[in-house]
Amino acid sequence: MSNLSHHEILVLLKHGLIVDFTTPIPDLGKREEAVASLAPFESLTTLDGSMATANKIATMAHHYIEAGATGIRVNELKTLEAVRKTIKAPIIASLNRHLDNTPVTTTPFLVDVEDLAHAGADIIAIDGTSRPHPVAIKALLDKVHDLKCLAVAECYSVEDALNCQKLGFDLIDIRPDDNTNVPNQQLIATLANSGIHSFVTGQYANIEEIKTVLNNGAYAVVIPAESAQTFTTMKIDL
Repeated sequence: MSNLSHHEILVLLKHGLIVDFTTPIPDLGKREEAVASLAPFESLTTLDGSMATANKIATMAHHYIEAGATGIRVNELKTLEAVRKTIKAPIIASLNRHLDNTPVTTTPFLVDVEDLAHAGADIIAIDGTSRPHPVAIKALLDKVHDLKCLAVAECYSVEDALNCQKLGFDLIDIRPDDNTNVPNQQLIATLANSGIHSFVTGQYANIEEIKTVLNNGAYAVVIPAESAQTFTTMKIDL
């Protein structure tokens, strides 16, 4: 992780723009036992399995931070390791798996949390929905905190967000509506009124749209790297 304190991380991210380099989910195997004994960085690879791809993403991440982005999100260990070597800004990270008995894909196992922490994540993302989990959400959350990282829960509803707040998550990531690719603005306002620090993930065309989301109560906004390429600046002044 970075040398930033938890307080410093939260201050840096507030009202900022996070660039998301999340890539399609490869088939990593179905069970925790299949990866628990592997050495770090062997349980997940970039799309072509090369450090060259990870290093390219790290270069782009550095560019966005220099342009004013306040954080970076990734979902692969090699990419996380490469980006960690390149930037000092906060990194949000997850590991994603295709599992047989649940639609949950985000950081489902304790070993995933351990790998992310050891690879340099500041904030670890966990699925925070009420869907069946192979490992209890609270157990994953406790592991994140035991490893001195912050925890963010991915949620789609007020109910899930409030539940994760009660469990002790530091942040809530409000995922986009499938039809609009942006979260419901009323949901953002409702969570803000409940005292929840929410990352809001979505597709936004420009900084002005992002400012609107922040003014509605979002703590920070997350956009995909493909969208960020069209921005001339990542700096946000409310």
